[in-house]
Amino acid sequence: MTRDEIVEVKTHRGESVRIWVLEQRTHVDTLVLLIPGANGAGHMNQDLDGAIVPSNNFVARTARRHADAGFRTVLLGEPSDRPKGMSDRFRLSDEHFIDVMSVIEHNLEGIDRVF
Repeated sequence: MTRDEIVEVKTHRGESVRIWVLEQRTHVDTLVLLIPGANGAGHMNQDLDGAIVPSNNFVARTARRHADAGFRTVLLGEPSDRPKGMSDRFRLSDEHFIDVMSVIEHNLEGIDRVF
């Protein structure tokens, strides 16, 4: 299955997180979770034709390369209760850990390794 889509994942704390999922091969066994720096907001957008366009953030720009290399690639966005982005304090919190684990769990089908 190939995928190139933005998905909303419901977290275990009741919020949702936008993620960009890319998968270019029919069988993948490795998940690469990309977590962009700064406040984590605004790193995936859609143009007028619906194509997903990454921001100029280095981590976001590399997403397609990871997928082309045969990995299920997930770019983490901001949670619904942090629409303007995440502070460093939030990124170190249990809430952020719960969000990240929820995203990983959502994407584990057929996966043996997570990076």
